[in-house]
Amino acid sequence: MVDADYKFTYIDVLGNGSSSDAQIYNESDLHRGLDQNRIHAFPQPDPLPNDNQNVP
Repeated sequence: MVDADYKFTYIDVLGNGSSSDAQIYNESDLHRGLDQNRIHAFPQPDPLPNDNQNVP
């Protein structure tokens, strides 16, 4: 995973070459951490300027 400046923020090097991106992600610590709300990698939903509806 990379941030907006193309800097790596997460790397999984255990994936098999024949595995798809989805398979590697589904078996990763990142997936488990996000599912269990242990990794706060994304900001909370917030309204855009001049609006009152939260967007992710």
